[in-house]
Parts: sequence; C-alpha cells; structure tokens
Amino acid sequence: MHIFFAHYIAQLGWIIYPLIAILIFLEGEGVIYSVMFLSYHGTLNIYAAVATICLTVILTDMSSYAIGYYGTQKFPRIARFYERIMHPFDHRLNRISFTFFLISKFTYGLHRAVVIRSGMLRIPLKKFIRIDIITSALWILVIAGLAYGSWRSVHYLHRSLRYAEIGLGIGVLILLVSSHVISYFSKKKLLANKQ
Repeated sequence: MHIFFAHYIAQLGWIIYPLIAILIFLEGEGVIYSVMFLSYHGTLNIYAAVATICLTVILTDMSSYAIGYYGTQKFPRIARFYERIMHPFDHRLNRISFTFFLISKFTYGLHRAVVIRSGMLRIPLKKFIRIDIITSALWILVIAGLAYGSWRSVHYLHRSLRYAEIGLGIGVLILLVSSHVISYFSKKKLLANKQ
C-alpha cells in the first residue's frame, strides 16, 4: 500500500520523533492515531513511536499538573477560570475517580482542564501519577487499536480503494454541482418573488 507522504516522513529520520512529541503536546488523539497508523505501515519505527507517545503523554499531563499546582499564584485570572469551569467536578477529582479520569481522556478539551484543576486542588502527586499512567495507557491502547484496525482494513482493501477514491471524488463533485444549481435556482426564485 502506498501513502503519498510516507516517503517524506521516512526521510526525516529520527528528527520526526521530537516533532511527534510537539504535535502530541498540542493535539493528542489525531497525532497518536496517525503515528500508530504509520508505524503499522512501516514508515515509522513502532518501538520509538510508542516510547515517544507514552513519554509525551505523561510529560504533558505532568506539566499541566504543575501549571495547576504552581500557576495559581502567578496567574490568578486563569486560576479563577479553571475554578469556575471545573468546580462542579471537584468532588470527583478529590476522590481521584478512575472512571472520571478515563472519561476525561476521551473527551476533547476536558482532560487538560481536569489535570490542571487536579494540580490546583493539590491532589497528592503519587496518586495522580498512578491514575494518570493507568488511564493514559488505556487511552493509548484504544487509539492504537483503532489505528491498527484501520490499517488492516485499508491494507486488505487497497485495490478497491482506487475505485472508492474515484467514487468519492465523483460523489463530492455531484454534491458541489447540485448545491450550486439549487443555490442558483433558489436565488433566481427569491429575486423573482421580490419583484
């Protein structure tokens, strides 16, 4: 199977892994999915990719915890913002609810707020690290599993994908043309009704 940008990624060599770490820090799920897909494809070294993903996810959560722990005095407006948003969840954070931390991992935009608020509430670091490592491992396994399933299905269907790509292109073209035609006649009818 040929991925058109895989060759360029492979040419970057080991410099790609720090770039992956930066991208995971900015946006987690999509980057992890893409990295695992490319690892299964053979473009990236799977061991280096998994090590980069795991270290970056843990370091990202630790830095967010530190921001919550130490940043409240330096940035009181940000602290009030997170307190206002996350206050309804404080009882779950104080109990260090495994389910709540796991759900926050899969909810876009919530996990970083949960981790920062955990630091603000001064949740013990050992307990936080333990629950964070377990939930992060489960989160990474689910995303890696989805990437593997996608890679296997694409791997088996790569011959059919050429026809599917053509069909998708034709479908998009038909959609664009029909929406343009409908828009044209709708505008024409509206202008005729105004007169």
